[in-house]
Amino acid sequence: MTSEEIQSWKDLRVEICMFIKKNDFFWLVPAYTDKDRVEISIDDFIELAPKIKMILEAFPDSKIATVIKPKDKK
Repeated sequence: MTSEEIQSWKDLRVEICMFIKKNDFFWLVPAYTDKDRVEISIDDFIELAPKIKMILEAFPDSKIATVIKPKDKK
């Protein structure tokens, strides 16, 4: 995604709820919120996606089992 596409998505203020397995939801968000839920920001997703893809390709039968909310950045 280009930086313009990412900013356009952020400007829409869309939050996308996804799940890995039933009752294990996480949210793709424009920016982290204080809501009590598991979230990943679009910026962190874009940064981590290539690394996650590389790991999953290295272990072809692996699946993402859960997403853990990251600690606050300092």
